Amino acid sequence: METLGWSEGVSKPEFMTREYVKTTGERSPRVRNAHSFELWTYLFAEDCVLLFRSRDDLTRGSNYIFAHLRKFGLCMHVGRGDTAPKTEANYFPPPRTAYGAADTSRFYVDGTGFIDFCEKVKYLGPILHYSLTSDADVDRRVASATAAFGALKNIFNSKCLSEELKVEVYKALVLPTLLYGCEAWSLREDLFKRLRSFHTVCLV
Repeated sequence: METLGWSEGVSKPEFMTREYVKTTGERSPRVRNAHSFELWTYLFAEDCVLLFRSRDDLTRGSNYIFAHLRKFGLCMHVGRGDTAPKTEANYFPPPRTAYGAADTSRFYVDGTGFIDFCEKVKYLGPILHYSLTSDADVDRRVASATAAFGALKNIFNSKCLSEELKVEVYKALVLPTLLYGCEAWSLREDLFKRLRSFHTVCLV
């Protein structure tokens, strides 16, 4: 991936950030304070995420990357025949735009290979949803923590174990399950209340 040049005819995604006004701490609405930067790929271990601005760019860029990886004997895991693809595409609609308004049908790579769109993707545990909210991830974390708590009911209901030991078991096994990946969450008040309610119910 470090040898990958950008495909001709594909526009690079451009992001904008704005400085904060130092006197008030509020975000400045003036465009002249905006700074642009390019960010088109994330690399992590053997996986990567590539960003494109349109479906046409995605299709053209995916074919370009497929051919580039093949030069090194590497294979992008696309679907073929009845075999589902491991490579997935996500569409993130602009603000106030419905997800269903865009074409999210499968597209083809290398002639017969295909890649499907998915509304959410799980990577190393956390879930990334097309809405870019943390709802789906919090829902899954609460469900997983509920299952973990239920699996330990014999410990929590035991009269032979001290309250201190039960709390340590809860902190070691249930809370990490509940809060895994939470550093990436953007919590609204209702999601925070849901996490707090789960915590309170477990401790009662």
